[in-house]
Amino acid sequence: MALAPLTDKENSIYKYLKRYIDKNGFAPTYRQIQEEMGYTYIGAVQTFVRQLTDKGYLVMSGGRRGLALTENNIAEALSIPLVGSIAAGLPIEAIETTEYIDIPKSMLKPGGSFFALRVRGDSMIDAHIIDGDIVIIKKQKIAENGETVAALVDHSATLKKYYRKNNVIELHSANEKYRPIRLKDVGDFEILGILAGVIRKT
Repeated sequence: MALAPLTDKENSIYKYLKRYIDKNGFAPTYRQIQEEMGYTYIGAVQTFVRQLTDKGYLVMSGGRRGLALTENNIAEALSIPLVGSIAAGLPIEAIETTEYIDIPKSMLKPGGSFFALRVRGDSMIDAHIIDGDIVIIKKQKIAENGETVAALVDHSATLKKYYRKNNVIELHSANEKYRPIRLKDVGDFEILGILAGVIRKT
């Protein structure tokens, strides 16, 4: 499927990102983009990066600096299972599927096992994860405080920021209208993996 055309400003930023990533192997910081483009406010960079992501030219990556290009061909892509849906809101039951999705190799660090989930809900919008996005999850059973995890709570799947103190677990949204989920009994809680990247389907 052909990608939507870029405006002149979007194209300028995209060309800079491509040059930088080709040279260094990772993306520049937003501040570096701001200085290169001569923007007064870093919010302009954030807006253009979001537009490039929405149009399919960039993906949010779990790698260094958080951005990767999507111009990879089939030989440079990996196929991983899209195993169901996950709530960005109140936990919902995960729906298993047998679908697969191709993603850029640049999104994944070597040595891990990955799967994808389709996001339902709006509780992670302040982390730039919206309803309909596909999140790439690295399989693992443990997480550090502050990491975004895919987890099972009472056999239902949810995507949240993870915090643990002593024997109490808190799962935080990235949307102020949702209160944290606090779990004193962790017997029905399981980490499925940590967030490795986000793909926006347009």
